[in-house]
Amino acid sequence: MNAAAARKLIAVEDLADALSWSLNPHDVADELWVDISTLEARMTHLNDIEMEYLRRRLAHLIEEN
Repeated sequence: MNAAAARKLIAVEDLADALSWSLNPHDVADELWVDISTLEARMTHLNDIEMEYLRRRLAHLIEEN
């Protein structure tokens, strides 16, 4: 899967919502209506701003562990 196509299919806000619900890649892909390769392409090519956004959105999960 092309990184640009994956970026168009998966908004970072939607990715954060799905990761808040589950950290299982298969569950996240299903929630986002994409396949695993698309999810992997999106996750692999997150930019610094997107990574920081996900860190802030998912901080409660990190603190609980």
